[in-house]
Amino acid sequence: MKKEKKIQLFVIGIMVVTVVAMGIGFAAFSQSLTISGLTTINTARWEVQITGLGQGTTAEEANYTSTTVTYTVNLSTTGECRKVVYEIENSGTINAELKGINTSGLSEDQKKYLTVTGTYGTSTTDAEGNLDLTYTPIGLDAEESSELELNICYIEPANGEDLPSNNQSITLVTTLNYEQAE
Repeated sequence: MKKEKKIQLFVIGIMVVTVVAMGIGFAAFSQSLTISGLTTINTARWEVQITGLGQGTTAEEANYTSTTVTYTVNLSTTGECRKVVYEIENSGTINAELKGINTSGLSEDQKKYLTVTGTYGTSTTDAEGNLDLTYTPIGLDAEESSELELNICYIEPANGEDLPSNNQSITLVTTLNYEQAE
């Protein structure tokens, strides 16, 4: 029994030495890895605005704010047109997309003898001034500018009785709807 006890103590001693050696070996071959860095987040700025009237504007009166153009046209004969050109600038840091143009101010009767069409980049608006964006929204990248040209024309209506019976001065308002580009 003494011999067995000595063998057990010897085996336990070897196991303790082995565990201690493994701990020392692990400590010798392990290290901590520390990663540090600096992240800078720049301020983002949304600033798409109308900055002025472009050359070629023939409306009698045109005024603008940063988001809306108001213009007055006087047309005396069919076939006569007036043009409003305005400059749009994205002076922000976020790319934008033109999602829609809304022109208001025409009554249903006036729509029979007046058309509002426009050109923005390579796209054109429909007869009521609404841009057809079903295919691709028009982008305006940060620090870029573009022009929108609207043409207001006095047309011959399908029914001559739809022509106005007296002079009319019409004030139209166009609003551009931009959203952040995806």
